[in-house]
Amino acid sequence: MDWAFDDIAAHELAPFEAGITKEMIEQSWNSVRVQCAPNGCCMGAGAVGLHVRGREIFQDLRNQSDRRFNNRVTYLIDLQLKPLIQAGGLASVDVVLDANDLPSGTVVSQRCDHQVVKFPLPPIVLSANKCSADKNVIPFMDHFYGKDFAQTRRGIKDAAHKLHWTNKTQRLFFNGQGAGYRNCLDHKTISEERDTLAVHFRGGCSAAEGDWCKPGRMWSKPEVCGYKYLLHLPGSSGSYSQRLKQLCLCSSAVIITQQPYYEFWYPLLEPYVHFIPAGNIQTTRGHELPGIVWCLRQYDDDAKLLADNMRRLADQYLTNDAHIHYAQKVFSRLNSLRKYGLDDIDWSRETRWQPK
Repeated sequence: MDWAFDDIAAHELAPFEAGITKEMIEQSWNSVRVQCAPNGCCMGAGAVGLHVRGREIFQDLRNQSDRRFNNRVTYLIDLQLKPLIQAGGLASVDVVLDANDLPSGTVVSQRCDHQVVKFPLPPIVLSANKCSADKNVIPFMDHFYGKDFAQTRRGIKDAAHKLHWTNKTQRLFFNGQGAGYRNCLDHKTISEERDTLAVHFRGGCSAAEGDWCKPGRMWSKPEVCGYKYLLHLPGSSGSYSQRLKQLCLCSSAVIITQQPYYEFWYPLLEPYVHFIPAGNIQTTRGHELPGIVWCLRQYDDDAKLLADNMRRLADQYLTNDAHIHYAQKVFSRLNSLRKYGLDDIDWSRETRWQPK
């Protein structure tokens, strides 16, 4: 596992091989503020400056306007980073940690009419996910790792183990919110292709629109894993959804729509080895999905092979402590690229920094 995450960390930090200066870090810290565009998209609410020294961590107090995203930041720091730091498991670094659905400074394009907004780019930021074009962003971990993921992982694996491939339903399953980016999926297609598509939105729609709209309806883990084919869509913001690491454990064939955003472990996935790629629903509207299901039905052995490959990858790399191994690699490389002294300024005396 370590060698794989070491390669990923090396690739993601390659744009900074000339070194990370104090000016870059300070500019990144100072760029952490809420920014809203005319179309209502806001960025930066869930980003925070962090200062790690030995077994201590200090948090910037200046960006406290969005409670929901600050809860994400608090979860990341208190339940994931802080125990590692106190145990001496992370190198000393200065970073901006971003818990937004969309990384600060990246392109916002979440509507089917392709509205695009570009925010000023901080020089360097750790984010739950990144757009492949944004070299300033380093994919890190999101707030779904840690204890919660460990429990979810165990529950899904137990459910999947009890299900035999031949007893699974031969339809493509999805359940989730249907607002924003996901609303690009053609409602007529998911209404008329019920023989192949079991796509259900539990929000962002009205029950009167069709049987595919199930307000508030949730499916249990055995129900989800009971389908041979599982659809992964980015979140309603159009970036990423933490659900993919859960689908990987179901022993089902996963179809992933094209998207520019990815989490730190996505580079481990190979198309047609671990998953079936589909088009970006902003342009295809999901019209190709019934044909993909038809093809998988015709080649059932190949579909099962994809499912087995994805499960093996998840067993090997999506472990309870995978995010810890990756975080150690990233912090170590950040520390080695630092071109300023750790004691240049006594950050602990600055009133904007609060010990955690």
